[in-house]
Amino acid sequence: MIARLVLALTALVAGVCAAAAPIWTEQGFEARYVVIAAGLAMGRSEVTLTANGDGTVVYQSDTRPTGIAALFDGARRVERSELRWLDGRPAPMRYRFERIGGRRDRREHVEFDRALGTARGQDRSGTWQVQFPAAAQDRLSVQLGLMRDLGRPGADLDYQVVDGGRLKGYRFERIGTDRTRSPYGKLDTVVVRRVRDDDTRETTMWCAPSLDFLPVRIEHRERDGQVIVMELESVTGIELAAKTTR
Repeated sequence: MIARLVLALTALVAGVCAAAAPIWTEQGFEARYVVIAAGLAMGRSEVTLTANGDGTVVYQSDTRPTGIAALFDGARRVERSELRWLDGRPAPMRYRFERIGGRRDRREHVEFDRALGTARGQDRSGTWQVQFPAAAQDRLSVQLGLMRDLGRPGADLDYQVVDGGRLKGYRFERIGTDRTRSPYGKLDTVVVRRVRDDDTRETTMWCAPSLDFLPVRIEHRERDGQVIVMELESVTGIELAAKTTR
């Protein structure tokens, strides 16, 4: 259960910006998070964006369990999206997910053919193919699109995502603002929640405009009431744009 919740959270971590491609698409960034459950550190997550110098970037989330969680599930989880920015929007070219170690390995790979508008994937269920619109995202790049749109007042937070052989709707809503603890003191944040129809799961993010809407806190509540939290420990490549209070 802990491993599944950690995966759900790491798929929601990201950085980013306004209508045009953000400046750090040229220089990249790295953010580190601690994963907490029942008051205990259960894992560490490293989120990186690397610019290749040819207009493409690699966005990756790498999560490893620590402490008691490592005793029950030693699996490392890596999500990777290779993309470019088109019209100020992330446009994925390929996506990969790997669960390595633990009780059993799991892998998924998706190739996006933008000329044909077709995504071809392979996972534990076999191979599949699905048509997608130009603005479609993969499960990781959607977070770059979300944070980009948080910097655009009034922008819709609805996305089409290629997910497991289907085109799914991912919908988010702004639910308010808050002053949220961070390694840099208390930051003003925009609070965003993923909307899931007929589902008791709940994921909420506290995104800091002064850090290009990088989440400083993410909270996921499962159907059974269990809560897993990710808290930002450090970030490089994104400069703090406003003063904080301690």
